[in-house]
Amino acid sequence: MKNASRPEEPPLNHSNSSFGPPSIIFCLILMALLVAILLPPLNGRHTAKVVYCLANLKSIALASNMYQSENAGMFPSAGDGTPRNEDWIYWQTSRDPKGGALVSYMGNLFVKKVYICPDVNISRPANIYQYSYTANVNILILNGSTIPGMPAEPVRYGEIKSPSTKILFVEEDNASIDDAAWEPQNWTPTGKTNVLATLHDKFQGDASGLGKGTASFADGHAELIERKEAMRPIFYDPWALR
Repeated sequence: MKNASRPEEPPLNHSNSSFGPPSIIFCLILMALLVAILLPPLNGRHTAKVVYCLANLKSIALASNMYQSENAGMFPSAGDGTPRNEDWIYWQTSRDPKGGALVSYMGNLFVKKVYICPDVNISRPANIYQYSYTANVNILILNGSTIPGMPAEPVRYGEIKSPSTKILFVEEDNASIDDAAWEPQNWTPTGKTNVLATLHDKFQGDASGLGKGTASFADGHAELIERKEAMRPIFYDPWALR
């Protein structure tokens, strides 16, 4: 009597796997979001707050890269005072924050704490930006600019020189933040205009440029960077080499 043979199983087809680069990036964003959500119990520790802040910035940068990969290499708009459909964040009181350009790349969720540093207690007027992080207007410039010294045409990811050195988002100082856009060209040592926040550094609020702030970069990573360094063109100008 012959033993009944098991039906032959079809070979695995790895070529049809849907877990490609977009899925991997999405998983990384979810991990960053989880870090941001699960860390609050540790907020009494300085290091935890820095990690929390960097995780927020990293998740926003990764979502921005997913956006540009599906939009011909162009990033969303920086979100200045003029509302645009492509703004990375809908921050004006008249707009639903769930409509921001990056929300669909962050699990279709708008988690407010992801956009606010744990060290910040926001008490601004309702018509002023209510979050911590702002976008480099020199790169997130979807329609180009007529302002001298800024790109006149949209910037595509493939045109950026050394993406690992080019800042996408920063935690901006509470004294200068007024919208979702960061314009480092407006920095002056005494005016403290559009500078990084230094809440995580001992040189807090030093107008001379001392102290480090948090930032995320065009390649998707996030780190602490000296406030004064961030104002050098090599870190904010997409085409600068030095």
